[in-house]
Formats: sequence, C-alpha cells, structure tokens
Amino acid sequence: MATVRKRGDKYYYRFKVKNGDSYKWIERGDNFRTKKEALEAGTKAEAEWNTRLSVWEPRKVLYKKMLEEWNENWCNVQYKGSTLDSIRKDIKIVEQYLGDTYIHLITPMMMQEVLTNMAERHYSRNRIGKVKSLMYKSMRWAVEQAWLKNNPATSIYVPTPRASKRLGCAPKKELRALEKEEVERILERFGMGSSAYIPLLLGYRCGLRLGEAFGLEISDFDKKKKCLNVRQQLGYHGSKLVVSEPKYESKRVIRLDDDTSRILEEHVTRIQAVKAVSEFAGNYKRYYLEKDGVVTENPAVQEVDFLNRRIETGELISPRIMQHVGRVIHGCEGAFNPPITDWTFHQMRHTHCSELLANGFDVEYVSSRLGHKDATTTWRYYAHLVPAICDKSEKMIKSFYQNYGSSEDIKEERESFDEFKK
Repeated sequence: MATVRKRGDKYYYRFKVKNGDSYKWIERGDNFRTKKEALEAGTKAEAEWNTRLSVWEPRKVLYKKMLEEWNENWCNVQYKGSTLDSIRKDIKIVEQYLGDTYIHLITPMMMQEVLTNMAERHYSRNRIGKVKSLMYKSMRWAVEQAWLKNNPATSIYVPTPRASKRLGCAPKKELRALEKEEVERILERFGMGSSAYIPLLLGYRCGLRLGEAFGLEISDFDKKKKCLNVRQQLGYHGSKLVVSEPKYESKRVIRLDDDTSRILEEHVTRIQAVKAVSEFAGNYKRYYLEKDGVVTENPAVQEVDFLNRRIETGELISPRIMQHVGRVIHGCEGAFNPPITDWTFHQMRHTHCSELLANGFDVEYVSSRLGHKDATTTWRYYAHLVPAICDKSEKMIKSFYQNYGSSEDIKEERESFDEFKK
C-alpha cells in the first residue's frame, strides 16, 4: 500500500515492490502540495506497477536512428513521391541539431531551439512549420511504440509573424497569377516542337499539376470527346521515375478547348507516324512499369505509352526539364527579356484557376477541374479573387432584375406602388 512522506513543505509517495527474492521501495515526488494529492498519485502508480503498466523504461536510441525507423515504417506507408522527398530534407535539418541526442533526453526547450535557430537562419515560416510537424509526428510515433512516455514536441510552436520578422525569417512567398503577356511570351519561347511546350500548355489551359502533365499517356487523350483522363502522375522518388496516383487521389476528366484539343491531336498523330516507322527498325524507345510503378526500359509487367516524349526518338521527357525552363525564364540561361524571376510551373496552374474564377466560373467546377481536395481549398488559395467575383455577381443580379422588371406585370406593380406612396 502506498504511503506518504513529507520533506520540507512538499509531499512524496512511496510503495514497496517485489524485486526477485526481496523487496524494494519505489519513491517518487512531483512536489505535491498536499498529503491527499501525493496519496492519490501513489495509489495510482502502485496499481499501474502491479498491472505491469509502469514496468517501462525509455528506449535508449539516438534521435537520428529513431527518425530513420519512423521514416521507414510510418512515412513510407502514409506518404509518397515528393512528400517523402520533402520529409527526408526536413529530417536532415533536425539531425543537424538533435540527431546525436538520445530521444529520452530531448526536452521541449531543445526542440523549440531548433525552430528558433531556423528562423534566425532565415528559413521561411512555412518550412519551420513543416519541421515542427515532423518533430511532433515522429515523437508521437515513438510514444505509440512505447519508446517514450510523453511527447516533448506537444508544446513547441512556430515563431509568430512579429517574432519571425525580428528573428529574420524569410517572408512567405505569395504565388501570383501570371499576366496574359507573360504567358504568351513563355509559350512563344517554348513553342510547338519544344520538349516543354505540351506540359506548359496543359498547366496553363487545363490546370494540371507538374506530375499530372508528365504522367499522361496517349490513351488518356480522347480526341472525339475532346477531353483528358487524369488518372496518374509521374515523379522522382530518389533517382527513380515512378508512376503513382495523383495527389488526393484526384482522378478526373478534363474538358479541352478546341485549340488545345487540336494541338494534342497533331502531337499524337506525329508521334504515331514516327513510331510506326521507327518501331519497324527497332529504334523507337519503349517504356514499362514494374509492379511498384517504377519506369524502366526493360520489358516488365505493363508497357506505358507516355504522351510527353521526343517525337523523333520516342525518348521520355522527364519532369526535370522544367528546371531548365525555369533557368531560362528567370534570366539565368538564354535570352528571355524581361525575365520573370518568380516563375514556377505551378504558376501556370495557378493562373488557369485565377482566370476561371475571375471570369465567373463556379467554384465547385473549378475545384473539381483542378483536383483540389475540396472547394474550401479553392477558396483558401484564391480568396484574393473574391472582390472581382462579387462585383461580377452584383452586375449579374442587377441585370437580372432590370430584365425581370421590364415585363408588363412588373410595370403595373410599380405603378400601383407609386400610387400607394402618393
């Protein structure tokens, strides 16, 4: 039975437990202020011990080793593709600070210092938030594995905007919609015949993500219905090209405008014409998918006929071509004046969505077309367009009621109302 002892003005509890052929005292103290508090805690601790709930010791493992196991056993099940790559980068940041520390010795203050130090080194608040999330989730996993008793990352926080400014945090990069003239210059510089033309066009006119644009197969284009079947994405997992489901499992069919449909039809026709000749000579590149989605040139389970490939040879065009495109548009390579220094491929998709919303397209339709998780996501990222949408809606309402009021019935009602006011 638990007993209580007083030391100074604080109370401690203790209880006797069997230790082999003898007994020993377990004594704990959390500076209980009253004898009742200490006795209640002691009774609970003794009950846990007797049911073997407290026969627990923290696992002595370095944080970097734990992160390795967490990434292997948890992250690889929960995430895929670029998300895993991002997590690996954030793990390297955490390992610089806490990698060689045993997890049971890591305190909330030590983890908070990681975030504060990142702010002082001019990391963005978004990146700091990702590292915070990584530390919290990894420590939560350690608790679930009974390696730790409590999660030390529960109370850590990202520096506030005001503190971030004082500490020197990089400001959040606002993604802007491209001007019409900027889009025209990009599509002119990387025009028809360029390896980057089709992906850029699909990003701007269909709102496809980078991986979705490169993951398209020829069979995904329906020239009769003028639509695209977006059902997979292509991206790098380490050094391997891998085909996987699109983000948020956002498989969808996208209607094409006449011009885009015509361009794709011409592109596919040229590929098939060259392929028919080259395959006869055995020179045309062919690609296959292994069971885990890895793209290979060795005949495997399933052949994949990508839409984005070099027409002359059939060579697959990699998503990494956009790194070259970015350097050109940023003004680092070749002549592109004036340069667009903030350009990213995602801006093509962002511009597509912005133009649709600004011209009165229904938010649910836009959300479905872009493959957003839900319409709330669309509103969150495009809230800056709300004033323009409201203005357009008000004009539509005004026009509707003006037309509605022009009928003879409404005119009579107006005249009756005017007489009533007199």
